[in-house]
Amino acid sequence: MSGCHSVADATDGKIWVAHDSISNHADLILEAISHDPARAPMPFGGEKLADSLIQKFDCWMQQGKLDN
Repeated sequence: MSGCHSVADATDGKIWVAHDSISNHADLILEAISHDPARAPMPFGGEKLADSLIQKFDCWMQQGKLDN
């Protein structure tokens, strides 16, 4: 697997490709994808994700961060 947060490509130690790592950092991820000024924006160097995708991630968090 390749990408910003894969084992092969992560330069900042944030390897978020498994449910546990994503769910354990969900608050930080939500801030980053929402372009909160307290966090470096994700995707780095890219446009903000569509609000509908951010809402889906927030909904997933509110529903207990299920591994489904």
